Formats: sequence, structure tokens, C-alpha cells
Amino acid sequence: MKDKKNLAILILAAVCLLLLGAITGYALGNREPPPAAAESTPTAEAEPDANAEPEAAEETAEPEEKPVTYTVTTESTPLGIREKADIKAAVTAYVPKGANITVTKTKGHWGYTDYHSAAGWVNLDYCTEGENYAEGLYYVATERDPLSLREEPNRNAEIVTRIPRGAEIYLSEIDSSGMWGFAAWDHYSGWVSLRYVTYGALPAGWAAGEAAAEEETVFVLISEYAEVYHKYRNCDGLENADPSHELREVTRSEAEAMGRRPCKVCY
Repeated sequence: MKDKKNLAILILAAVCLLLLGAITGYALGNREPPPAAAESTPTAEAEPDANAEPEAAEETAEPEEKPVTYTVTTESTPLGIREKADIKAAVTAYVPKGANITVTKTKGHWGYTDYHSAAGWVNLDYCTEGENYAEGLYYVATERDPLSLREEPNRNAEIVTRIPRGAEIYLSEIDSSGMWGFAAWDHYSGWVSLRYVTYGALPAGWAAGEAAAEEETVFVLISEYAEVYHKYRNCDGLENADPSHELREVTRSEAEAMGRRPCKVCY
């Protein structure tokens, strides 16, 4: 009896061991293995792009220049304002001799200015530092001929009169192009081309009012009743002239050859 009991105990123990082994094996079989440590892959250094543009170096701001006033001191002709600081660059406007300009920046012997809304570069070799005035006394500096005084700042405008070489005129205004000045001379006023005037003293050897007599032009009324020639187109002696008759501009010698004498009102 005792042997049977012991045998039963052994069988029970064996069954328990089998069950325990089965449970342990199942648990171990379903456990996921720990993840393998990721191998560190060395990162390749980026190769420089052969086509990439080099990074621009940080620009250093140029020191701001103080505005400086200059006076145009060309011999007689106006000074050109150019699009670039280059003698071959296009001229956009002109500055008359004796005019003031304000230069805000320089590049070599070139200066940047804005004259009557015309901005660009001027050659500072033809300027003197310091202030002068565009308005003031000028002298007619034509080669021989008198200078035309016109109604408008335009070479095709009507001629008011002609001013003799060397005559003193007063300019009160310069037009926006820098090519024409509003002048007062004798009892006339109008526009003159600044190419033919000079600021300051007369050139050496000139006499005030000097003009080449053989080049003087006058006005004659083409009429069988006209007997005189006029110095000025708007002479008061022509006030009652028939407007249908031509008022022709001729040289003085031509007028005299026509038998005309000087008008007592003009001369």
C-alpha cells in the first residue's frame, strides 16, 4: 500500500515537472530577442560642388562722402554730364561755365552730381572747388558773328535781336538742359546759347562790344517804299509796316547795296 502511494507521488511529481517544462519552453520561445545594437555608419563628408559659386565676401560699406561744391571752369563750352565715369559715356546734359554743382561722391577725377534734375558724372579736371554763381555777368564769346538772342531756349526759336561779340550780358536764369541762359541786354531780353558766352573777364585783346563789322546782319522790309534797314527785328520803326511784306535778314553791306540807310530809331 505504501509502495503504491509513493508511486503515485512520483508520477504526480513527474507530471508537474513536465508541465513546468512545457510552460517555461513556451515562454522562452515567444520572447523576442533583444534588438542588436545598430552599427554606427560613418557619415561621409560632403564634397564641394565644383559648379557652386563662391560665397561673396561681406561687403564693407564705403565711407559716406560729404557733398562738395564746385564751379565749372571750362574755357568757354559747357561741361558734359555723362551716364558713367567714362569719357566715352553718353552725355545726358550740360552745365554752363561758371555754374555751381554739388558733388556727392567721387571716382578718380570724376564727380557725381545732380544739376537741375540731370544726374550723372562730370570730369572734375574742368571744375574748381568752391562756390560761384551761374547767374551774373557774362560776355559774348563768339568767334566773329553776333550772338542771337531768341524768344525761347531753342535754336529754331524766333530771333529777338543779335548781340555783338564781346558785349556784356546779364544772365538771370539757366534752363534745365544747362545749354541756354535767359539774358538781358540793352532793352531786350531772351535766351542765348551758353556755348558762346564766357563768365568773368573778357579774353585778352578783346574790347567790350567788339564785333566784326562785315558780319553784322540787319533787317530790311521788302517793299518798294522802304528806305532804311533796321538793327532789330522788333524796331519801333516797323510798328506800322504792312504785315504782308517780308522782313528779311541780310548783311549790312547787302542792305547798303540795296540803297538802304540806317533807321534813326535803331541807330
